[in-house]
Amino acid sequence: MQKYGRAVAVMLALPGTALLVLRLLPWDVGTPWVQLLAFFPVTLMLTAAALACAVLAMCFSPSGSRILLAGSMTALLAVQAGMVLPRALHVSGPVPAAAAGADGQSGRMLTVMALNVGSTGVDAEALLAEVRNRSVDVLALPELAPEGLEDLDAAGLAGLLPGRSLNVERTGTGSALFSRFPLQAQKHVPGSRFSQSRAEATVPGPNQPVQLTAVHVDSPRRGEIPRWRAELAQLGSLTADLPAGTSCWATSMQAWTTANSGSFSGRD
Repeated sequence: MQKYGRAVAVMLALPGTALLVLRLLPWDVGTPWVQLLAFFPVTLMLTAAALACAVLAMCFSPSGSRILLAGSMTALLAVQAGMVLPRALHVSGPVPAAAAGADGQSGRMLTVMALNVGSTGVDAEALLAEVRNRSVDVLALPELAPEGLEDLDAAGLAGLLPGRSLNVERTGTGSALFSRFPLQAQKHVPGSRFSQSRAEATVPGPNQPVQLTAVHVDSPRRGEIPRWRAELAQLGSLTADLPAGTSCWATSMQAWTTANSGSFSGRD
């Protein structure tokens, strides 16, 4: 460990360092770098192992360089954890004041599930089993085709989630939203390659309907990055149309707290 500890620590820290640099770049990166960023949370374990190696090397043979290395590994791990953990952990606690309705009661917790159906279709029975087991309130299904909708209805989807906003297409660019609560369908997101369904859900508790969007933007592959950026910007502009005083936040992809009104982006 005394001989190889520093080298092992540096090698283990390289993936996390490289992806951290990509995360902090002041401009958008395209394929394949965006896809590589999906591994950023995994590098936390590698960085933790790098820190352990650096600390052991420092303990076996204390020196200024080893102390500096251990400090650098600690700082790297802290930055990575600060970026990943708030998104990975569901922090329980009192509902903020903004989530309280006019009567002072706290907001309702919604369970949301999103699944990119894709070209392979959907196993209707398996999906509905998950909806039942997880007590799903809202289901977003990007790329849903008419055949998949028929299978879901035959399996009993309407009995579980009767509210629906449909933009299904045979070309693989369709979408659909299903809800335990009544839905008022809205026009899908304009200017998007995929038909990203939108709807207002009437949920008991909030003073205004909850805004729902089944998000599925174009991928940032070579030659399509301008479209990808434009579609992301278009999604961001949707919140400008919400009523004044609207507040919303996501604690996880499955559990979402409604306020007086809000919007959910179900991602695949």
